[in-house]
Formats: sequence, structure tokens, C-alpha cells
Amino acid sequence: MITRILPFLICLLLFPPVIIWACWKKKLEKRCWKFALFIPALACSLWLAALSINESYSTTADHVKQLTMVFTICLITVGILLALIAGIGRWCRLDRHFKPFLTISLLIVLTVLGTLIYGFAIGPTRLQIRHARYSHSRIPPQFENYKIAFFSDLHLGTLIHQKDFVDRIVNEINRQKADMVVFGGDIVNYRANELEPFAPLLRQIRATDGVVAILGNHDYLDYFQFPSDKAKRAEQDEVVRQMQAFGWTVLLNENKVIERGNDRIVVIGTENSGNRPNFPKRAKLGQASQGISDSDFQILLQHDPSYWRDSVVGQTDIPLTLSGHTHAMQLQMGNWSPAKWFYKEWSGFYMSDSRQVIFVSPGIGEVFVPFRLGAWPELDIITLHHASNR
Repeated sequence: MITRILPFLICLLLFPPVIIWACWKKKLEKRCWKFALFIPALACSLWLAALSINESYSTTADHVKQLTMVFTICLITVGILLALIAGIGRWCRLDRHFKPFLTISLLIVLTVLGTLIYGFAIGPTRLQIRHARYSHSRIPPQFENYKIAFFSDLHLGTLIHQKDFVDRIVNEINRQKADMVVFGGDIVNYRANELEPFAPLLRQIRATDGVVAILGNHDYLDYFQFPSDKAKRAEQDEVVRQMQAFGWTVLLNENKVIERGNDRIVVIGTENSGNRPNFPKRAKLGQASQGISDSDFQILLQHDPSYWRDSVVGQTDIPLTLSGHTHAMQLQMGNWSPAKWFYKEWSGFYMSDSRQVIFVSPGIGEVFVPFRLGAWPELDIITLHHASNR
């Protein structure tokens, strides 16, 4: 992962000191200031380059990379802020004619740094419970008030030292007394062995109609270098086997019928299909929909929300799709998130012109960077209602 973004990170690390030096050269004439300005960025760049050489994906190596990214992001943020302050001060001559300028600038830097620290220290475990209603005329009367507990993107490799948090998630799911629990994919980061420490906890999830799950892009283990394709396929199968050992139903381009008396709904689970070259494209909606009647109310599970517009809207009559994947980029301020730059649907409910609906979960875990601000980890409780007209 570091290898893919190394040039970008190094540019972000080294560019701000150059700007600061150009703007405040006279103020930083002493050699000690030059060292203080450039050495942290240079040292961090060299350390990132060292980590990217034969990058390891062990639990210890992953923890080291997470700590490195925490430091790197804080250093980049402070550097960019100082560069902006230096540029504004030089351009507007505020550092000469407005005495409180440097004091105000320092307060801004400290406030942003404190917010970042909160996002690293508190954000990843600030679990939110979101309740939502969904109505449709094809929801049978027997499924009135049917409750779905939906969670996604656990990324257990990142939570290896936070079993108490996973225990809290399981207890909260069970406390909701859902009719069905749905998991939206990305249960691991890189390897199947990330599941083992959490197996006793995840087996405890209970619902009347059980737990239904799909796979996400990380669950195909494409981010780890296996010695052979055979070894990779065997470990992919192990991910599914362990999820099934929890008592979960894993839908691999399949469907599951849920019955209440003479009424029924159908849950369709497709494999991951992303809109980027490095994401698996394995969804087979036709195969997954076999045996379904046109009158059945259908819920589609697909990890990547981009699939909804590409293959569902206007091409099927599936009313409701549940997705994850985006994490809302782990950063949200009001209705804005950088996820908007990559996904049209990135968190919450969206409706197409054909009145088909997708709900996107911002997920629970993190991959690579243990940080969440605004886009808090989320468990979604969706209650179904029969609507006579829609």
C-alpha cells in the first residue's frame, strides 16, 4: 500500500518546507532553523521509502505502518498549514503589519493538530447507531417492521489491538434484536489469519434469520503477494470458510429467500465489482437472481456502490441495494467528504430517477490509517415498511 502512494506522500512532505523557506528565508537564517524545517520531512520520507522496499503485511509490520502514517499525516498537515501561513503573511505583509498574525496562526495550527489527534485517538471507536425507515409497495405485509442490522468494512487487521471495540459492536448488534444481520464485505485487510482472534466474538452475533454476508475487494486478498495463484485461491477459500464457521451465510453470486408465513423477500448477494482497474470484477447478477419471481421484494448486497449505477439502475427492478466500501474516506464535515470526488453515492440513502434506492454505509473499521473524523464508525438499523402506494 505504501509503495503505491510513496511519490505522492514524499511530494506532500517536502513541498511545504520549500515554500516556508522561500517565504521566511530571512527569519530562518540560523542553521538550527534550517535543520528543524527540513530534517523531519526528509527523515519521514526516507523511513517511508524503507518501509516500501519488500513491504511486509504481518500484524507487527501493519502496526508499524499505521503509526508511521499517523505521524506522516500530522507532519504533512502542519507543513501545509505553515506553508499557507507563510505565503499569506508574505503576500499580504501581515507578518510585518499585523502583530497578532503569528499568534493567531499558531492557534490555528494547534487547533487543527488537536482535531487530527482526536480523529486518530477517539474517532475510530466512536460508534454511531443510525436508524432508518424504508418503505416500498412490494414489501409483503408479513414483513412490516422487519428490522435489518447492517454493518460493513470491519477490516479486522486494523482492529487487532481493539478486541474490546469489536466486542462492543457485537453486543450492540445483538441489543437491536434484528430480524436479519447483513455484513457488506471487507472483513479483512490482507490475510485470512486476521479472522482467527475475532472468531469467538463474531460467532456470538444473533438474529432471527441469521447473518448474511458478502465479500469486499480486500477479501480477495489482492493486496498481499502470495507465492502462487494456488496459494492465493486457497487462502481466499479460507476467508469464506471461516465466515461460514461463524454461522454466517456467505452469498457468492447467490440469493437467500426469507419467509414469513406465505410471504417472502429475497436477499441477493453479488461478489465485488469495482469501477477501478485494481478492484475485482466478479459480480454475476443474472446468476445471483436465478429462481426469483418478479413479484418478490429484492434486496441486493454489493460491496462497491459504483455497481449500482453501472448495472442496477434502469437495468433491473431491484428496489433496494445495500453497499459499503467508501468509508466516506474516513473524513466528513457536514454533507461534504472527499469521497464525493470518487463516488456519486458515498454515505446514506440515494434514489435514482427510476425510484430505485441504494444505502451506503461508511463502515466500521479502517484500512492503513486508523483515523475517522465526522465519518464515524456506524451500525445501521433499517426497518422495512409496506407502502400501499409508492
